[in-house]
Amino acid sequence: MVRADVAVCIKVLLNATEAHFGFKPTYRRVWLAKQKAVAQIYGDWDESYNELPRWVLGVQMMMSGSVAVLKTSPVRMGSIDKTHLYDKYEGTLLVWIAREGNSSILPVAFALVEGENAESWSIFLSHLRQYVTPQLG
Repeated sequence: MVRADVAVCIKVLLNATEAHFGFKPTYRRVWLAKQKAVAQIYGDWDESYNELPRWVLGVQMMMSGSVAVLKTSPVRMGSIDKTHLYDKYEGTLLVWIAREGNSSILPVAFALVEGENAESWSIFLSHLRQYVTPQLG
C-alpha cells in the first residue's frame, strides 16, 4: 500500500492490517512500519540528503544557465512564500514564483533552509538579487 501511495494515512494502514491479519496493532507500530517501508522503497533520509550535492551538480549540468548554490551547516535542534517541511529533517522551503502571460505559474528560485529566520531570508534574497535580477535599478 505504501508503494502504491506513499501518502496513505496510518489509519488506513491500521485498518488494512486488522482486516488482512486479524489483529489490530498500535498506531505507533503501524507508523514505524510505514517509516521502514518508505526507507526500503525510496531510501532513508540520510541517503537522500547525501545525494543532494550530486543532484545540484546534475541540475547545473542539464539546465544550461541555471544557478545552484548549496550551503550546508550543522543540524541545530530546536509573492515569495514558504512551506514547512516535516518528518525527520524539519525545515522550510522558500519559493519565488512568477506568472506568465497565459497564467502559468513558474518556479523561479527555491531554497531549502533550516527554518524561517532572518539569516535564511537574507541568504535567499541576496542570491535572488545576485543571480536572478543582477541589473541595476
